[in-house]
Amino acid sequence: MFESYYLKHPAIDWTCPSCEINFLSDSLFDETQTQSEVNNQTDCNTMNANDLANNISITSQTTDSDDNNSFPSHLKELTTQLNLSLKDLKIAHLNICSLRNKIDELRYLQETCQFDIIAITESHLDAAVANTKIAIDGLKLVRLDRTERKGGGCVLYYKEHLKLFTAKTCQFQKAPFHIGEIFDDPNDKLWTWKKLFKEICDIHAPWKEVKIRSKSLPWMNNTIRLKINRRFKLFKKAIKTKCAEDWNNYKNLRNEITSELRKAKADYFSNMFGEVTTSKAYWDLIKKSVSPKVRQNIGPIKRDNGTLAVNDEEKSNLFNSYFATIGETLALSLPRPPTTTPTQMNDSRRSSCDKICISQDNIQRYIININPKKSTGPDGMSPRLLKLAGNAIIPSLIDLFIWSAQAEEIFESWKLARLTPIFKKEAEEDRENYRPISLLCLPSKILEEEVNNTIVKHVFEENQLMTDRQWAYRRSYSTELLLAHLTETWRKAVDSGLKVAVAFIDFKKAFDSVSHPILEHKLQNDFGIGGSLLTWLKIYLRDRTQYTVVNGKESSIAKITYGIPQGSVLGPTLFALFTNDLPENVESGNVYMYADDTTLYCIGDSADEVVSTLNKALSELYVWCIANQLTPHPQKSEVMLLSKQRIIGPLAPVFLGEQMIKWVKKTKLLGMVVDENLSWNEHISELKLNYVNKLNLVKTSRFLPTSVLLDVYFKVILPSITYALVVWGGCSNKENFKSLERLHCRAARIIYKLPRYMPSEDVLSKVGWNTLFFYYKTAILKLICKIIKNVTPNSMSDLVSRRECNYSLRAKYQLSAPRFNTKTLKLSITYRGATLWNDINRKHSEINIDEYDNDKTIPVTTIRTHASDKPWMTAYIKKEIKARQKAYTTGNMTKYRQLADKIITLIKKAKAEFYSSKVKSKRKHDAAKWHRTISQLAGFEDDNLNNNLIPDSTPDTVEILQNIFTKPWSKLPETIIPSLEDVASSLRQENPPTPSIGQVKTALKQLNSKKATGSDGIPAWVLKRYCEELAPIVHDIICASIKECEYPTAYKHALVIPVPKVNPPRDIENDFRQISILPQMAKVLEKLQLKLNLPSSRINDNQHAFTSKRSTVSALTNISQNWFNVTDNTHSAKNGVHALFIDFRKAFDLVDHGILIRKLAEINVTKAFWLWTRSFLEDRRQQVKLAGTLSSVKPCPAGVPQGSVMSPALFNIHINDIENSIPDGLSINICKYADDCTQDEVVSQGSSSHMQEALEAVQRMV
Repeated sequence: MFESYYLKHPAIDWTCPSCEINFLSDSLFDETQTQSEVNNQTDCNTMNANDLANNISITSQTTDSDDNNSFPSHLKELTTQLNLSLKDLKIAHLNICSLRNKIDELRYLQETCQFDIIAITESHLDAAVANTKIAIDGLKLVRLDRTERKGGGCVLYYKEHLKLFTAKTCQFQKAPFHIGEIFDDPNDKLWTWKKLFKEICDIHAPWKEVKIRSKSLPWMNNTIRLKINRRFKLFKKAIKTKCAEDWNNYKNLRNEITSELRKAKADYFSNMFGEVTTSKAYWDLIKKSVSPKVRQNIGPIKRDNGTLAVNDEEKSNLFNSYFATIGETLALSLPRPPTTTPTQMNDSRRSSCDKICISQDNIQRYIININPKKSTGPDGMSPRLLKLAGNAIIPSLIDLFIWSAQAEEIFESWKLARLTPIFKKEAEEDRENYRPISLLCLPSKILEEEVNNTIVKHVFEENQLMTDRQWAYRRSYSTELLLAHLTETWRKAVDSGLKVAVAFIDFKKAFDSVSHPILEHKLQNDFGIGGSLLTWLKIYLRDRTQYTVVNGKESSIAKITYGIPQGSVLGPTLFALFTNDLPENVESGNVYMYADDTTLYCIGDSADEVVSTLNKALSELYVWCIANQLTPHPQKSEVMLLSKQRIIGPLAPVFLGEQMIKWVKKTKLLGMVVDENLSWNEHISELKLNYVNKLNLVKTSRFLPTSVLLDVYFKVILPSITYALVVWGGCSNKENFKSLERLHCRAARIIYKLPRYMPSEDVLSKVGWNTLFFYYKTAILKLICKIIKNVTPNSMSDLVSRRECNYSLRAKYQLSAPRFNTKTLKLSITYRGATLWNDINRKHSEINIDEYDNDKTIPVTTIRTHASDKPWMTAYIKKEIKARQKAYTTGNMTKYRQLADKIITLIKKAKAEFYSSKVKSKRKHDAAKWHRTISQLAGFEDDNLNNNLIPDSTPDTVEILQNIFTKPWSKLPETIIPSLEDVASSLRQENPPTPSIGQVKTALKQLNSKKATGSDGIPAWVLKRYCEELAPIVHDIICASIKECEYPTAYKHALVIPVPKVNPPRDIENDFRQISILPQMAKVLEKLQLKLNLPSSRINDNQHAFTSKRSTVSALTNISQNWFNVTDNTHSAKNGVHALFIDFRKAFDLVDHGILIRKLAEINVTKAFWLWTRSFLEDRRQQVKLAGTLSSVKPCPAGVPQGSVMSPALFNIHINDIENSIPDGLSINICKYADDCTQDEVVSQGSSSHMQEALEAVQRMV
């Protein structure tokens, strides 16, 4: 029996009969209570459950009976009914309207009624309210807050012994998907699976019809709508009354609405930009934010007789018929190929692949990575629902996939494609100018992923059966690399006085024209694919069907006899295999392909020779096209001649089949405009127009926050502009490149709202951006580095030529720059790459990083600074201040006053911009730095730390500080370092773990670029910015140090900076702490060693410093909670706490190396790490540096350097056993935070304390 109870009079007050305080009302709770009233309730001890119950009337309804049973109107009797049986489940639901204000009343209700489950709606919570603030003793909770606007939200409390699980996942796991095995027809098996899946989804995610306003803006909310209605009424009233006051009211409200709309729009798109990850999504959002438009429908389409079809259903059928038959039509239009004997697979290609590998891990990864925003396929399976089903649906999917692979069958519905026509270019009414994109069933695409992985592993990775002339759909291949390879080859030929004839071939409907029998023959004979895999692929290609959707209207279903579905996973791989033999069949020229974009070139001594050779090569290509039924498109193909000398007279015609190809002076190749001189001027001219249009789009989006605009610029706009920069960066016209630099500066002005008159150098310096030329040099160096590391295609190695040197000279690390005859080769990647690489390598010969600061590419620059310079000061403001001073000295007071007012305005604006860009974000993350900067902005700066206590930085001063810092070591006894034999039994005999290059690169990336430079002179920002290039070199140094168990001697030298402990310092001997400035490379080495060898789990739990998941807060909480528990007056015994706060003198500086090394061995580290740490501590030395003046060098016989990464961990090990010094039988607790130790002891009334005995034991130990 299920019973439900509800309040008969929800508005009746619950009142305490003793204090007469209104306790609960309005559906159990009173929102009007003040905080003092709530506090008073806790002081009223006379109120009990019986008194509370007397003020409520309860009515009961029994769901399994028609009669209503009346119950007494007392909460006491209600609780009695609820506690009839322990087997009953007591559930309460409350529409609470703000849980945070009524949590105390809810806790009292739970204490009275002891519900098993409490469901709360309208919780009105947000992320600022932690779970601990709304917790109820004995109950767990889950919550779901409404984030997009105020209100809403729900919380579910449940008893701790109850188990919470997701119903949909449980039902997916228990669903009888296996019953599909009883069917013989494979389509019935799939129908059963889909039926069960959809039934579960309909229960937990039912379809819901919603009304969508066609013109409603997504950032519009009800508050703004109400104000718009009110504005309209005020407008009508103002027109009617013509009263000035009414007009003012209308205008004020209009301005208020405009401001709120802008803010709402900015907030909406800020959130949207935070979710997108691709360039296309960025551009779609930008266009939507600037001018939201409805997607345009496809217009009239030509029929076969030339008339126009305007009906959407007819257009969809026209498209579907065209796409289904275009491959067969084109194949029949070609001449019949000559009969040839089928080619047999070469002996070298006898390796075969005949099975489909199904991996559960791969399928799980595909399910997790499903994009829930993708369109639903023709089977109606929503990607969002499949992703939500998660791991629960994987076993049933694997069963379907294994059955398909073993039975060599594919379900018919998985071979159905929904086509969407995508317009390419030229006439919109011509069906030829549309590309069909197939939308397939999602489970089918997951299975295709597994099949594709099997083929790629066999063809590309294990047997290397793919030609190196096809650069699409392959790892480490890209359009930029192909452009670099082609253009560099052409540059070398032109520089040598040769002629290059290039043909850019286009194919008609290449993917749609693939012949299935020819593809199957190639798969078997050229790539060794057979068995069940080949049979499965044949079934996959044959008897496919499709329908087309145009403007929401579906066509009839048509069968496909040719082609590979575009939009499938297998399509690109199968097309690459189909065209694999094209390059080797063209023997007279060189063929390179990127998918179906084919480039054919010939090199010769004269124009006539290369044209003749090109015609022969095109004839060979046409023969291949006829044999493989792939139709070339002569009308869209082009040919161009590259030459150093100008060709006089017409060029001989070039034919593809029986049709002539036109000669051009420029053409588009893989997104770049290539001209006959390889000057890239045409490409840059087109790029400038594109750049300006994109910046104008950003300019109209300035209502968005600066952070969003920066993301848009650096993630979308700049990558599109710098595409193939390594190729066109060597343009012959420097002015063209400078014009792009000016647009780059214009982008900074738009995003940061800088004045137009500010010089470009100041703009880039102010915003901290690099120039485009810097990006160009970096791109060349990255490419050269990749070529040297052999991570690019083999043909790219022609761009690099090492100098031959048999001696240990610097030249053995350098590249050979080619001799050039013309500017064409001088501007090439080959020449510039070698020059830049040699400039950098000259400073890194023998991996000598200590000389890196002399690099010509990034030289050390001495600049003049002023002590009074503020961080917001710019060169332009300084210039104006200088002009103001000049006007004052010359007596031009009019100009002086004008400049004075202007400078005041500029400084205010500079301060505001500095706060917005550099300071505002630190308020939540770095409050101390934010406060210091605010004080500086307001003019309340702290006194200079180098005050009168240290009046100058003479050698005598720094020597005094050096003597003060090293004085404690002079009184220490001689340290006895244990030998390896003494501790060998405690050490693990393992090979030292070494980091990967990826770990080194990550460590370099994480360096703080603003940290001070150490004694090696290598700045942190250099290591961070060039981490890609430096990671291999740094990796070699680190691995050598780890394997040799030696800490580099150069890294043992520390520059000590005196830092005041108090401000201002008064005692030079006691008020300064020595902080060691160590090389940044040393910190990277130490960080990786700690990560590999010394986990924080080996440190006792009472140490809260320098350990993960512990902090000062955890230390204070631990101490105070123990004290509160002891001193709680509810305990019968009256106990007290004796606390002792211990401070160590020069704790870090006086660590005994011998004791520390012995303790390190006791925690069972490896032998290699123990030796390395001993080397880290031995023979250290330091110099004091103050205002550029250095002291003499002195050794450091003890201590761990403050400022290193290793020191905190080593100090923790040193004092890790301090609690072991406490004599047995003493209940002394110790809590540590670094060297701050707190001892406490619980002392009963009348008992004596043992604190002094414990302190003496600690003293004897230390």
